[in-house]
Amino acid sequence: DQTVQQVLTAEQLSKALKYEVHTVETGVVMNNGNGTFTFKPLPFEAQLSPTYGILADDSDKNGTTDLFIGGNFFEAKPEIGRMDANYGLILRGDNKGGFEPTPFRQSGFKIRGQVRDIAKVKVGDKELLFVVQNNDKLLVYKSLGQQQ
Repeated sequence: DQTVQQVLTAEQLSKALKYEVHTVETGVVMNNGNGTFTFKPLPFEAQLSPTYGILADDSDKNGTTDLFIGGNFFEAKPEIGRMDANYGLILRGDNKGGFEPTPFRQSGFKIRGQVRDIAKVKVGDKELLFVVQNNDKLLVYKSLGQQQ
């Protein structure tokens, strides 16, 4: 129940780095095509936990960019608690700059852990999604729309 001024001395505050945060939402920056950009927050489902890995790809080959998202953070201080509500998410592009979440039951893209990166790797004639997790095993998914 103390203010920053009650916890730190005036000298500590004068030497402290100060940052401003204007948004904590996960989003995309859209190119407006005229030298300007617009930040667009992603849907609610992408805001449930920190995001560390995003892959932009036309996964279903319909001409629209989709997003594969993963995240979570387990090493937070006890008073903050684990941030672990992200189980992996596919957001389908709507071709208008928006994205619609795809339930994992439909997509098969479900991850429990701390995702740190998602990459598409071509192996022979197949495209695979590699999901790198912190302190856990590498996950590999077959891209959507491919035969076995």
